[in-house]
Amino acid sequence: KAQPVDNAVAIAKADAPKTTTTVVKTDEKPNIAEKVFNGEGYWKLYNTNKQISKDGYFHGGKFMDGIIYQYSADGILQKKLVYKNGIYQGDAPITDDDKK
Repeated sequence: KAQPVDNAVAIAKADAPKTTTTVVKTDEKPNIAEKVFNGEGYWKLYNTNKQISKDGYFHGGKFMDGIIYQYSADGILQKKLVYKNGIYQGDAPITDDDKK
């Protein structure tokens, strides 16, 4: 027997990007200065405010698996977007550790 689907979740997933197109902004860099982002393997990237922007695995310059962090203009974490195989899966909860 099929379970009813929460319409808000279904609509949010329908409107969400299915694959990542813009992967790395010009101001996103790895925390380790001597490493240059090459678009392959595991990377943790940071924005100009030294906040994590992407944490996960890249292939061919595209974000494939992990979490993309979105912040408000004043630097407060707003969303954690979960990606699997390059496809948006939904939002992860923001924990107390994320707020530190």
